[in-house]
Amino acid sequence: MKPQIYRLVVVVTILLFLTGCSGINGQSTQRDVFTQTTTQEAVTKTQSATDSEKISPDLIFSRMSSLLSLTSPPTVTTIPVQNASPPQGRLPVFVNFTGMESRQQVESPAYVTGIGNVVYEESLRNSGDEFQLILAHEYVHIVQRGNNQLETVTQINRQDPLLFDSRITTTAVSEGSAVFVTEAYRVQYVRDAQSRPEIRRGDYQNRTGIAKLSAGAYYFGYEYINNSIGTPSQLTSIYSSPPETTEEIIHQLPPGSEPVPSLNTTIEPGLWDQNPTNIQAGEMYIRSMLGSYLSEEAAAQGSSGWGNDSAYTFTNGDQTSIVWVTKWDTESDAREFETTASEYLTMRGEQIDIGWNIDLDTDRTTASIYTPTNDTVILIFGPENTNRQTRIFTNGSGITIEYPE
Repeated sequence: MKPQIYRLVVVVTILLFLTGCSGINGQSTQRDVFTQTTTQEAVTKTQSATDSEKISPDLIFSRMSSLLSLTSPPTVTTIPVQNASPPQGRLPVFVNFTGMESRQQVESPAYVTGIGNVVYEESLRNSGDEFQLILAHEYVHIVQRGNNQLETVTQINRQDPLLFDSRITTTAVSEGSAVFVTEAYRVQYVRDAQSRPEIRRGDYQNRTGIAKLSAGAYYFGYEYINNSIGTPSQLTSIYSSPPETTEEIIHQLPPGSEPVPSLNTTIEPGLWDQNPTNIQAGEMYIRSMLGSYLSEEAAAQGSSGWGNDSAYTFTNGDQTSIVWVTKWDTESDAREFETTASEYLTMRGEQIDIGWNIDLDTDRTTASIYTPTNDTVILIFGPENTNRQTRIFTNGSGITIEYPE
């Protein structure tokens, strides 16, 4: 078996919590371009090929289409380039404040652009079975896009870039499906290659930050799909009735079975300017955040029972503050998160009287934890003086957060 060279696509900007291993519509240096449609003749003619280097993109696409029982597969153009480089960009400040910025350099050897293009590194041709499996994975995304299979998924899970939970849920359905189909391809055609779910599980366990979160979408997405259907041809049942939160994906719950409760939060920003868009992180984000600093067992326990959350970002001149309100299913779940979040912050910084000093690169940033109600835990990240003066109090059934004037 040739050396393992599979590399995971990392979500590195808020706009890359998108369906599929997506790239940009850029120019590339092409040596050859394959345009595929599935025909029985193509399958029969090359079915006997045993040398992976003889396997063409056309045959890989044909095999994948057969697994999906496609009657009218879309057309795909497969483009080899010297270096496959999906776009990168800036992360929202929330990611930095929560310690989720990833310093791991993880690249992608193949990705989808536009409606019908797969770009891959020419060097994959020398990777044996991996060439087949990586292209098979990307071809699943071609089918998802070309046949508009994810329309219901994206409608249910709003696609605002800052609604991380909705974005990651959509990505988990898309990528989990691709891993599921690729594993079926491996079992049928290249059984000696490493299990795709094993690779994804290892990626999730061994990475940190955004890289861990991205890996979680693949791994937990696959587990959800694998426990919901038996064969790739049944994927349409997932697409038509998809999960609505990463909580449902992680715990393999029926779609819509865990309604998201209201936070009933009022913000009085004082002299601070509030960002008009809030961030909903979700259970998979919280679990990945905790798991980047603590054991996977602690992260799973600390994030279980998620009900809802919203992070509000404020600026005052060159200063930034974030109020992150989390709501939990039960008081026990809230206490578990409070305890685990305290351990996570202890790993990040020095404990002080109002919480933790987690100096970021530019100024003295502190983190504080508050529990205004039995099922609510609030984390505040920001300048020490602001944290000291911010007031949090209950008002009937709601919570009011008052910034200093």
